[in-house]
Amino acid sequence: LDVIICHKNEGRIYQLLRSAGLIHTRNDAIKLLKEGNVIINGKPVHNPEFQVNPKKEIILVNNQPITPIPKKYFLLNKPKGYLTSKKRRKNVMELIHCDKTLKNTLFPIGRLDVNTTGLLLITNDGELAHAILQPKNKMEKEYIVTIKEKLKDNIQKLETGITIMVNNKPYKTLPAKVNRTDESTFSITITEGKKRQVRLMVAALGYTLLSLKRIRIGSLGLGTLAEGNIKELNEKEIKGAFSVP
Repeated sequence: LDVIICHKNEGRIYQLLRSAGLIHTRNDAIKLLKEGNVIINGKPVHNPEFQVNPKKEIILVNNQPITPIPKKYFLLNKPKGYLTSKKRRKNVMELIHCDKTLKNTLFPIGRLDVNTTGLLLITNDGELAHAILQPKNKMEKEYIVTIKEKLKDNIQKLETGITIMVNNKPYKTLPAKVNRTDESTFSITITEGKKRQVRLMVAALGYTLLSLKRIRIGSLGLGTLAEGNIKELNEKEIKGAFSVP
C-alpha cells in the first residue's frame, strides 16, 4: 500500500491526472495507476488517493512529465434535452469540440436540469467554480420563466421568500428579484442554488411551468448566443464578470 501523508498544497494524484487532461474519470486513473504507468520520484504509485505536490516532486506518466493545461472558459447556451453530468449520455460536453486532453479537464460550473436551457459556464478553473458556487458569495443567477397560466399578484411572494421542500424538509428561500415581462412570463433572480429551486418556487405558487431559461450569472450574460452554440471567453472577461482576483 502507498503511504498517504498530507501536506499543504498537495492534492490527490487522480485529481492531478484529471486536471492535466490525462484521464476522464476516477476509474481511468485507477487503471493507469494499476498498470504502473505513474511514477513519482522514481517509484510507481498505485493508490488514486496518494497525495502529491506537483511543485516539489517529479511526476512521470507513461515516462513523460505532466504538462500543465491552461485555464479555459466556455460559455454555452445549453439546449433542452442535454444533461450536465459528464457520466451520462447526451451531456453538454458533447457540444464542445476541442482537443481530447483539454476536454478531459473541463467541467460545467453548477447544473441545469435536462429541460432547462440557457447559460452554462464550462471551465477547468476550480477556483472560479468554487467562488461562483460558494453560498456566502450570493452569486446572482437570472432566469426567464414562462408559465401556462396568467400571472397573479402572488408572484410578489417570491420577493420576500417562499417555502419549498428541500431534501424532504421545508425551506424558506431568500428574497428574489422578480420582473414581469408579459401576462405569462417573468424574470427571476436568485442568489441560491438549491436543486431545481426555481421550478419548486414556481410550483409552490400553483403555476404550471412551460419553460425555464438561465440568462445570466453574476454580470455574465447570455447575450445573442444562439441555442446550442459555444463562445470561448478570455481571462479578462471572466475577471470582469465575477470580480475574481
